[in-house]
Order: sequence, then C-alpha cells, then structure tokens
Amino acid sequence: MYKPPAIVMSTAVTPANVSAPLVISWRPADPTEQFYVYLYFMEIQELATNQTREFNIVENGKQRFSKFSPRNLLVTTLYSSSASSGKEIIYSLQKTQNSTLPPIINALEIYRVIDFPQSDTFEGDGMTKKYYLHIVLNYPLPFIWITLLCA
Repeated sequence: MYKPPAIVMSTAVTPANVSAPLVISWRPADPTEQFYVYLYFMEIQELATNQTREFNIVENGKQRFSKFSPRNLLVTTLYSSSASSGKEIIYSLQKTQNSTLPPIINALEIYRVIDFPQSDTFEGDGMTKKYYLHIVLNYPLPFIWITLLCA
C-alpha cells in the first residue's frame, strides 16, 4: 500500500548515543494545528545471530507501538490513527532491554490538517473543505518534498 522510493529506504538514522532514544520533535506555530505522522522502517543491514534491534515508539509520552523490530529489507509503515496536536509534538524511539542495537528510522511523513471553512468550489461536486499538507523527511539524506492532498 505504501511504497516509498528505494533511495529513501536505502539509508537510516540512529541516535548519536546508541543507548539514548532517537527523538523527533517539532513545535507547531499554532498548538491547535493537527498532524498525522507516517513512520517508515526497514532493516538495511544483515544482523548477526546475537544481534537484536527492538524498540518502543512513544508519541507525546504515550506508547503507541511496543517491541517493534524492523524487518530485513522489507518496508514497514506505522502511522498515527488519530491526529496529534500541542505546543510540541515528540516521537521517541526507545531501545528495549532485549535490544543489542539502537532504534532506526528510514523516513517519516508528516501531514498537517488544513481546514478551509469556506470551499472555493461548488459543494455538490464532491470536493472537500479539508486538505492535508504532506511533508516528507528522509534522514540522513537531504531529501524533502511537500504536496497538498484533498480528503
């Protein structure tokens, strides 16, 4: 269903300190703005039999996914089922006690909900008043693109 470009998935980022969590955060200009986040994972190295990569994903202090392990050369997409908002939005990828390796992430997508109270089109044509600003960030490559989606 989700097919990120191979160039995007060929790299990943880990925390600088291998025992520290990998933290992704931003401060919206308006704390009432709503965001949907898609996280892309793929193990890009062959793990030895004594190596394990397992981590929990925490969003604004609430655990969203537990004991997640990226699959070798297979993309897994995790996403928020409800919008996030607040003064700061924080995703923390935290290594579990069983893990011998730090967390990784290959890419993430952030959709900002844009609600237009008055539509510029005829409402009977099926168009919506709600739009999503789509921002994609890929680490460590400077690969960023933005699109606008209707819902």
